[in-house]
Formats: sequence, structure tokens, C-alpha cells
Amino acid sequence: MMSEIKQILAESEEFNKNFCPEDIYNFNFLLRVMIGPKGEQGEESFDVEVYTTKWIEDNLDDNDVMIGRHKIIMKEYNYKILNDKVIKLFESKSGDNWKEIAEQLSKYAYWEFEDYKE
Repeated sequence: MMSEIKQILAESEEFNKNFCPEDIYNFNFLLRVMIGPKGEQGEESFDVEVYTTKWIEDNLDDNDVMIGRHKIIMKEYNYKILNDKVIKLFESKSGDNWKEIAEQLSKYAYWEFEDYKE
């Protein structure tokens, strides 16, 4: 079984070449990657925050610490670079079942069922 990106959203709108933050050097936004088993119906959300180093510099106090899980950090916004990285990280992960694949993906983004207990 393999993973397949079904849709990518940035701040609740479609993430494509037309999406661009107001300031390409100073931003943060939520990127939601909808992923499911390749060739099958169904998808689950994986969220990652995208930041620039400038945004971190401007928003992190001198006596503060930022924890880096589920984050992508860029120097400046570039759709192609970000899109290529997202595809590389999330597309075509393999495993024996969906749960195994989703757990791999959750290393990079917050899986909607990450802390789910039956």
C-alpha cells in the first residue's frame, strides 16, 4: 500500500501556484495535506505550519524557545520549492496498511488521528 496526496490546502484555500502570502519573507500559515491510500477513496488530514526565518525572528522573544515538530521553515516563499518538498515528504510512502503509512507521515505533519485511542 502507498500514500497519495488527494488535495493540499493553504489557509483553507487550494494550494496552487496562485497562492502567495502577502509578504514572501515574513509569514506563517497552515498547510493541510489531504492524503489517502493510492488509488482508493478516502483521505485524512495532515497539518504542517509553514514559517519563514524572518517570521520566527520577529515573533520569538529573546527568552523564548520554539519547538520544531510539524513545521516547515523557509527563508522566503517559493511555491515550486515548497510544493516539491511536500510531494517528496508525503507522496508514495509505503507500508503494510494505512495506519503504518499514516504513522510515518505523522513525523512531518499533525495527523488528525495522531492521538486517537479506541
